[in-house]
Amino acid sequence: MASVDIEHDLRLFVASIRAPIINGRVFPHLNNILAEIETRQDAFPSIIGGDLNSARLAEDVWPDCGHGPFFERIDRGEVRVDCCRRFHPKEVQTFFGANCIHLFQDDHIFVSPGLGDCIRSCEALNNDITRRVSDHIPPVAEIELVKHSERKAANQAPEGTSEPAPGEASSAPQGWRWATRPQET
Repeated sequence: MASVDIEHDLRLFVASIRAPIINGRVFPHLNNILAEIETRQDAFPSIIGGDLNSARLAEDVWPDCGHGPFFERIDRGEVRVDCCRRFHPKEVQTFFGANCIHLFQDDHIFVSPGLGDCIRSCEALNNDITRRVSDHIPPVAEIELVKHSERKAANQAPEGTSEPAPGEASSAPQGWRWATRPQET
């Protein structure tokens, strides 16, 4: 977990987690981890990601184990916004275990509801390198963090304005990229 000061009045809480499977179950352990994180993040916007060992599809495979209610709450946007779900109506496979026959997305990046409109992209980094390193591949999200005053000014920019040429100073909001790391197995 980390608290990141990006600018004087722009602070962000970031956590990378790995939910354990204990006695064949990830719940209630995942809920307990997230509840602990929520007590530490205070009132800051947050980004939480990692290997959750949970997927929407898991509810179909293991009914009544907690996966369904967890993701229903996420999908309602009550406490977090799922970055991948913003761009992909179905889950994106991130787990490729040797005996896995299901297309599980066990790895996720969530943002607090206030950052939901700041998500610019989210993809699973599926290539030869990530597939060799782990049986999990990381989702990578681009999240544009902008001070409220800059966002308001950017929304009121006159028509016909363009991005500055490379090397020129820009008053445009700066993007910020964060990704979970694949776990070695």
